[in-house]
Amino acid sequence: MRATPGKKNATIELSRDGFTIQVVRERRRKRTVTFDLDADRMLLVLHVPAVMPDTALEDVIQQAVEQAEEYLRRRMRRRTPQNDAGLLLRAQQLNERYFDGKLTLHSIHYVTNQRKRFGSCSPTAGEIRISARLQKAPYWVLDYVLLHELTHLVEPSHNARFRELMKRYPLAERARGFLMGAAWAAGVDIAEIDMGGAEVEAEDAEAETKGAKD
Repeated sequence: MRATPGKKNATIELSRDGFTIQVVRERRRKRTVTFDLDADRMLLVLHVPAVMPDTALEDVIQQAVEQAEEYLRRRMRRRTPQNDAGLLLRAQQLNERYFDGKLTLHSIHYVTNQRKRFGSCSPTAGEIRISARLQKAPYWVLDYVLLHELTHLVEPSHNARFRELMKRYPLAERARGFLMGAAWAAGVDIAEIDMGGAEVEAEDAEAETKGAKD
């Protein structure tokens, strides 16, 4: 948490649930509380009275975060995230819905170098990469790929356990059909669509081999 005092107002900056939050304590503000959301930057700016107690401020921050998350959920139900910040928020939402928020995800971002994949995962590093081609796909297709890669955080291979976990996604077959069509149109072997687990195992094996050599 960082405070920036001024002649009239003081600003506190902190991070919470993927948001950067700036709390502006305003001397002229007596009772009202307002906030502004920059969804693309995941920036939440709260304007509160300067005399607001810290305990009350914590409640206001939590309420603002919940309202901002609800707004983004509504916006994203029919809209595919176009940047890494939106991608992270969607991954966090799927983590909460399907894994009770127990997965550890260190980074997730769009990449442009995946010609034969729609996504990949490194479980040991907690990193997920999503093909930038999916920025143009329907939101439910991206959700399927995100859930696929999130599931690799707990099950690296495409075994029976992995398949059972993926069955929970109601639009799985529909999404796979879309991806197969997209792969065919791009001249990619359809059999390579679900090679994420193999890549994961190869990456982990390479990392372990390198560690052993070091």
